[in-house]
Amino acid sequence: MWEISGNGLPAPSYIIGTHHLASVDFAQNIPGFNEALSSASQVVGEVVMEDMLSKLGHIMTLSMMPADTTYRDLLSEADYAELDRQLTSLFGAGLDQLGMLKPSMLSNVLSMMLYTESSPELGTMLQDPMSGIDGYVQRVASENGKPCIGLESTESQIDLLVSQPLKQQADELLCMIINMDYSREMVKKLNDSYFAADLVALYDLLDPSGNPCPISDEYEYQLN
Repeated sequence: MWEISGNGLPAPSYIIGTHHLASVDFAQNIPGFNEALSSASQVVGEVVMEDMLSKLGHIMTLSMMPADTTYRDLLSEADYAELDRQLTSLFGAGLDQLGMLKPSMLSNVLSMMLYTESSPELGTMLQDPMSGIDGYVQRVASENGKPCIGLESTESQIDLLVSQPLKQQADELLCMIINMDYSREMVKKLNDSYFAADLVALYDLLDPSGNPCPISDEYEYQLN
């Protein structure tokens, strides 16, 4: 957590670096966290969590494959078979069961599995999103009559999730799943670096060299 003060500012502001799946228990061990939350006049997050949660049904609707497209339309027979095999190995269900979801949604599910596999305590946030740092901070602010503001809208987040061309989504999912060792290694490094508050290590993870599944510069810009 950082304090921004001085230079004529009438009151300090605070920046908290959050991990979307981390429990608030971690943040409460940060010196000054509760005092900063208590003194703040408003809270600004990536999105307003309550708004995001209220639109989960809409998100799921947009996450479904269109009726006129299947994974067989997006992948070669060999790639389809490999993706089906890998999904079955990981989840006990293949494309016959999971193929109604867009590849970007399956990528998200796979990512969450890897994060909780690396740090099982992160599963708490999946059961109750408001128990995470982002949700907790906004809930406390709302309970005390303080406004919560999102840097991005829920709609823009949904658009990022599902708007990429389906072929591109499928290729990225396939690349991720056939490079699971790399994916696991990166997730473990991110979790370990965050909980150790190692900013240098976190920054180094942004280096795309060695990544077998790099995303486009345009999409990376949209994400960040």
